[in-house]
Amino acid sequence: MSKLYPNGVGDETNIDSQYPDSGAHWDKIDESAVDLDETYIYSSSTDWQRDLYTIESITWTGEITNVEIYGALRGYAAQLDYKLVIKTHGTISEIQVYPSTGWSGVRADWATNPHTGQGWNWNEIENLQIGVSVKREHPTLPCKVTQLNADISYTSKEPGYIWTEADKLHYTDSRGQEKMILGTDTIVNAIAGHLFVEGTNLHYIDANGDERYQAGYVGGASGATGAHLWIEGNKLRYINSSDNESQMGTWVLGQSSLNVDTILED
Repeated sequence: MSKLYPNGVGDETNIDSQYPDSGAHWDKIDESAVDLDETYIYSSSTDWQRDLYTIESITWTGEITNVEIYGALRGYAAQLDYKLVIKTHGTISEIQVYPSTGWSGVRADWATNPHTGQGWNWNEIENLQIGVSVKREHPTLPCKVTQLNADISYTSKEPGYIWTEADKLHYTDSRGQEKMILGTDTIVNAIAGHLFVEGTNLHYIDANGDERYQAGYVGGASGATGAHLWIEGNKLRYINSSDNESQMGTWVLGQSSLNVDTILED
């Protein structure tokens, strides 16, 4: 699990106040080590108020399994109300949380994207906004927030890892970045990106829906003569119909130099 911290103003800044007065709301709650009463945002409103914040950029890859928002909030006998918030694809999702009296940490989880109902992807994390909603029910004490961040749980993929999402072929390049090319699946259908074997040729459907092919095919174990497709370094390699090792293309988009048809797309 890796943390992403607020780094800028999001689409809403509605919470009344901050301490100290200088600077912005987001820099009162962005610390990695909680500082409690040294910096915080606060409100004495008896109506719900909400802030949203942009978060840090990412360089991670892998399959995202959960998005958790963490907040360090000041509670008092259920008389200070809070909701942790995310905004994705223009959709705001809130989960009410219940801090203990005094400063305490609370969490809310989104295992799937609330807009799509599907698992998260890295582009959605890159554009995610996080936030908090507050409402005072105590007669005098204000709501206070001193820390907020997003914890992203994911299964890491080493350079060269290859997997599919819908009709796209995803992989991790030599720099640890997730890339996507016109993909593959193992179900026989002629959608763009389908990769399959016919005789001794490796066939695929290109972006125009046309069938293309190269000599060579997949299957067998590593090193099997005439029947293997694998990754080595930044190259997608295969055994062609003459039992010679060939490369289908470079794994790093924008750096391909090929003399054959390719399934790479920019």
